[in-house]
Amino acid sequence: MDTQVFPASIPPQLAIVIPALNEKENLDLLLPALKEVVGGMGVTAEIVVVDGGSRDGTREASEKRGARVIPKQSQGTVKRSGRVCRHDGIIS
Repeated sequence: MDTQVFPASIPPQLAIVIPALNEKENLDLLLPALKEVVGGMGVTAEIVVVDGGSRDGTREASEKRGARVIPKQSQGTVKRSGRVCRHDGIIS
């Protein structure tokens, strides 16, 4: 499976932000399914996982499946994640 939801040269129209803490097993299932759904929508998109300090391989699993991972630095990180997303719209 291609790990990119959108080509890096094309700015995404949509950012999907997923807060996570020790969610490796769930993200192993969610990310491929999410990419399939987004792929059928006809929009360019990026998936951003906000990692709250996971110790179960959440970061590695997310990156392996094409998501961009940013560390949670405070309670407002998810709300401010729009500042680090290259998007026209956000789904969280």
